[in-house]
Amino acid sequence: MVKAGVPVLMCNGDVRGEKEIANDATKPSIVLQRGGRRIGIIGYINPETAYRSYPGHTQFLNDKECVRREAQRLHGEGVNIIIALGHSGLEEDKRIATEVPLVDVVVGGFSHYYMYSGSPLAIAAEPIHGPYPVVVQRPDGTQALVVTAFWFGKYMGNLEVVFDHKGNMVSYKGSPVLMDSTVKEERAENTRLAKSLEMARAQADADRNRAVGSTKVLLEGSRQRCRLEECPMGNLLADALFKWYAGLASADDRLWGPVNGAIVPARDIHSSVDERLTNGGSRPS
Repeated sequence: MVKAGVPVLMCNGDVRGEKEIANDATKPSIVLQRGGRRIGIIGYINPETAYRSYPGHTQFLNDKECVRREAQRLHGEGVNIIIALGHSGLEEDKRIATEVPLVDVVVGGFSHYYMYSGSPLAIAAEPIHGPYPVVVQRPDGTQALVVTAFWFGKYMGNLEVVFDHKGNMVSYKGSPVLMDSTVKEERAENTRLAKSLEMARAQADADRNRAVGSTKVLLEGSRQRCRLEECPMGNLLADALFKWYAGLASADDRLWGPVNGAIVPARDIHSSVDERLTNGGSRPS
């Protein structure tokens, strides 16, 4: 994270117990200068990361309360435009927008909803889950805007908000942009990025199309099955893990191997391997 070149924001994560992560690798917030205005951005992460992932000794605190504290601190320093940037899901994002009155905009993720206002894009195949942005009316008469990201980078968020000199929201507009061939590359930075991608494309295509195995049957890995019962993809992954670790030497001479079994969480299984596809045609994640 230190070498990422961009700030990593997380106000509700305590990494002090994680030796491999420097204490200064994350920040609770940053303040940007744009058009003579100071804009605070507070980062937060889903507290469920504690058991949805493998975070080691990192501790995760309440996201709403940490955003509240950080917003109060920024406001005390004269920052009157505050954005909360997180990954806790749309419902939690709306709660933060409702219960933290100093936050103006919440930009979230995790739910992977397609949000849109107005006439839907003809090319968009996803059902519209709600308006873009979601407008939250607070008990004190103020309002906040909530937007959330789709997945796979298919859409680029586009929200324009106008504030007065006191930091009060005056107007807003915008809608997500479908990242297809109609998006024009107008900046030099985009041209350089395109050239960099082209250089890596040949190797990426070769790796993507390289066959690494085969199956005579469908290795089903659907959520509908794997999250309810035993499934072929889960068996394959568990067998592969067990075979790898069983071949390693055990630190205990009384044991024949370092592990005696393998369990794969169903949430780590995202797709199937189709026996009808060849030459790298099936790429499970």
